[in-house]
Amino acid sequence: MESSTAYPMLTTTVESLDDFSMNHTLSNLTCTSRQKPLFLIFCAIPSISIVINVVVLVAVLRKTRKLMRQSHVYAHVNSTLLANVLFSILGLLQLISLYVHFGGHPEDPNPARRGMVKKGSGQLWTFLKAFLCGMFIIICGNIGLLIDSIRHTTCLTLRTAAGYRSHQLESGGTRWKKRLVTRRQRSYILIAVLWIVPIVYVLLPFAGWSCAEVCKCLSQCFPSDHRFKASDYRCSRAFPPMANSWMAVVVIGWACLLLGVIFFLKRSIQQVTHMWTQCHLTRMSERHNTGKSADENPENPADTKIVESNDSALPHKPIESLPGNSEVVDSITRPSTGADSEHCGMNDSSDKDDNVSVFSAGSDRKYFSLGEQADARCQKRSCDSTAPLSKPKSTGAHRRMMDHLRATRATTFSLRYVIWMTASFGICTAPTMIFITVDMCYPGFVLNMVALNTCFLCPYIYCYMCPFILVKCLPGVKTSLSALILSVYSTTDK
Repeated sequence: MESSTAYPMLTTTVESLDDFSMNHTLSNLTCTSRQKPLFLIFCAIPSISIVINVVVLVAVLRKTRKLMRQSHVYAHVNSTLLANVLFSILGLLQLISLYVHFGGHPEDPNPARRGMVKKGSGQLWTFLKAFLCGMFIIICGNIGLLIDSIRHTTCLTLRTAAGYRSHQLESGGTRWKKRLVTRRQRSYILIAVLWIVPIVYVLLPFAGWSCAEVCKCLSQCFPSDHRFKASDYRCSRAFPPMANSWMAVVVIGWACLLLGVIFFLKRSIQQVTHMWTQCHLTRMSERHNTGKSADENPENPADTKIVESNDSALPHKPIESLPGNSEVVDSITRPSTGADSEHCGMNDSSDKDDNVSVFSAGSDRKYFSLGEQADARCQKRSCDSTAPLSKPKSTGAHRRMMDHLRATRATTFSLRYVIWMTASFGICTAPTMIFITVDMCYPGFVLNMVALNTCFLCPYIYCYMCPFILVKCLPGVKTSLSALILSVYSTTDK
């Protein structure tokens, strides 16, 4: 009877000893505290990024239906801006949690214990950190999809400018509309896959692929005087409570995606440049043949005005007063033949509506607007002697072609600006990934807090630049932002 009553007393004594040893161990922990007023300055950096991206995103969302009818590029624009907003919000929450010790012991009188991880808060802490890492993959993938959509829009605009009538007449335009709908649906599917795959990977740490049960401090996972064991080196000190193996997959995925985006961007620029060059040669050959046939078989010599090529001046009277040649206009406005489309690399035997050539906006834009420029500016200029001068007919088809040529110039201009976006993303995110890699390769290396904060704030520079680049390169974004500013101004002015 005495032995049976002694066992509960022994169990109680052991539990009290365990509690005493655990409390004694926790009291000796010295976690780095970031509860300083100077640390709040860092919170302003993601806050400004949130405001900038939200303003542009709201402006685009107000005109989404109208913009999507123009091009599917704006679906990727919405995805890119949304990724920037979420990345900035998660970064702001991370900084605030470090300052107020969210998930720790903010009310503890001992400042060294305020940064300790509170029991039961590891799941939310892990989710926020993992989601912040996953946003690097989502942002990089959005840039790649944006490049693909701008490249496709450029090629589509070139084809439309070259063979507007053929696309409208053949099959009643149903095949053309189906292709646009299919491309728009494909864009939605790619955006969904881009967001779902990283989110699924973010959920893997909840299955045990993290150090949430091992880390003791919110800032560096382990206190400064911690004696590391062999099992402790698997935890990331730069990005607690994530495991180094999980972070290695993020770094490798970021590097592969960035290299893929750079390669795809280079290939897209080469493809568009090749199309411009080949089609420029094709149109110059057509103009040469047209002028040569006009010289050999002139119907009325008085109807054709030839200008010397050795820098000779045009007559002082306006060019539009010169007699026009309707055959030249017809040769310009009609769609090119299938033989010309082979030069542009766009001949497809299975699709008749794609058997059209591409206009060269570098040569034909000058050719179409020659009469308008001479009439408006009243200046002298010379041209090739093989190209007869005539003012194009102001027909509806001609105006539509000119609109498509202007759109071609805009989309090519947009593709060039994506280079700045890709470069800014790579330069701004590289320090963060390098710092994480150094932490994984050298676990005994002492981390510098200034270098750590600087490296993890660099990606917000990209979040600053991205909205301005989109406004600059895409006319629809600029128009939507102007409409939003005008609506706000008109509302507040009342």
